[in-house]
This record gives sequence, C-alpha cells and structure tokens, in this order.
Amino acid sequence: QFPTYMPGLQDMLASMLAKVSLQRPRAQQLLTHPWFASHSDLELPKQTISVLVSSSAKDYYHANLLNELMDKCNLNELRALHRYLDSLAVKNNSGQMPAGILRHDVFSTALLDIGIEELSASSYIASNHRGVGGQWCVDYGHLLEEAVHEKELRNNQVVVNLFNEMDLDEDGVLTRDEIREMLECDAFEVDFDGVDEVLANLDSDEDGAVDFEEFKRAVLEDGRIAPKHVADQGTKAKPSWLRYGASLVTGTASV
Repeated sequence: QFPTYMPGLQDMLASMLAKVSLQRPRAQQLLTHPWFASHSDLELPKQTISVLVSSSAKDYYHANLLNELMDKCNLNELRALHRYLDSLAVKNNSGQMPAGILRHDVFSTALLDIGIEELSASSYIASNHRGVGGQWCVDYGHLLEEAVHEKELRNNQVVVNLFNEMDLDEDGVLTRDEIREMLECDAFEVDFDGVDEVLANLDSDEDGAVDFEEFKRAVLEDGRIAPKHVADQGTKAKPSWLRYGASLVTGTASV
C-alpha cells in the first residue's frame, strides 16, 4: 500500500503499469508529471519498496515466460502443451492438489523439453511458486490459458492479413486451390495430410467458395499458424507431446 501522503507518486506508477501498453506514458511524458516538480524529500516506507520490487519481478518473469511460450509454440502446440501438463498433473498429483497445479520440478522439466530457456523457467518458478500439500508447486493452468488466449488474438490478425493478401480481386472469398497454396507456405506448420484436414473443415455452407469467417474458423481451430520467426526460417521439428494435440477430422479441436 502507498502512504496516503504520496498520491502523486501512486498516480504516476499506476499509469506506468497500465495493462494496455498504449495507455502507458512515454519517458518524456513522465518527466512532465507533477511528481517530478515536487520538492518533497520524504522516502517511501521499506515495506512499500519491498512490495513494489517483489510484485514487479513476479510480473516481469510471468510476462517473459508467457512471451517465450508464444514464440516457441503455435496455437495448436500451446493447446497440446496444456493437455500434456494436465496429464502430468493427473499422473503426479494423485488427487492431492487442485486442478491446474503441478510440482515445480515436473513443470520445469516440461518447459525445458520444449526449448524454454532454463533461466526463464527457473526465474518464473522462483517468483510464482507456492506451497501445496507440503510441496513447491506452480499454477500452470492460468499461465497456459493466458498464453492460448493471447496467441488466439495474435493469430486472428495474421489470418486477416493472409486472407486479404490472397483475396486479390477483393470479393471476400477464396477458392480451395488458393487456400491450399496458402496452407502450404511457411506461414503455417501444416504437413500434406494436415492441409487436407483443414480443407475438409472449410466451406461449411457447401457453396463452393470459402469466405473469411469460414477460413478464420477452420484455421484458428486447427491452430497450426507458425510463429513469425519460424515462418521466416522454415519448418521446425515437432515435439513428441504433440500426440496430445487435436484433430479436426475427429472433431476434438478445442480452445
């Protein structure tokens, strides 16, 4: 809690921590804040400083791991990773812990297996673990739910851009051949059989053409939109835990 005699500093820091990045003031804007014109020499209480530092570190390591997960995995892989961690929780927790909770060492091993930097994993665990049933545990459920949600938002814009690039005559529909060509490019991590899976889920109204909403639904359900750095470099190897992924053919795709 901020001391009541420092409302200016509280207001300034609150603006700097706004969830929406566009609402955060830039450095030059901060310098015009009334706090910097203050001549007060009062110091923040040590308890307030401690809370600020610990909270900032926790949020930083959370955001850092979240971004690394979204960079390493496409949407389908994030969903599969969530299901994989769920399976580990069932195997290792023996019903002693709430859903979405996993022992920190099991969680760390799973992150390292998919290529997450050891420092990112250990820093997140150190600042986000908690004791459950006498063991140090991590709430992976909320982390993966947030990663999937953020990835869906990012992919939605990618889908819009890709569709508009292919829709040269701007009539709002694409042919199946045009979509096949798109799915076979490096913007997607879809193999030959996977292209057929996506195509089978298109054109839900069976009118012979695919409009944007049909395309977006099928592609986001499939989730194999490549992260930007992967699309730039080519196809990456698929991790073994993708057997927990979803199949559009069997209708098991889920968010």
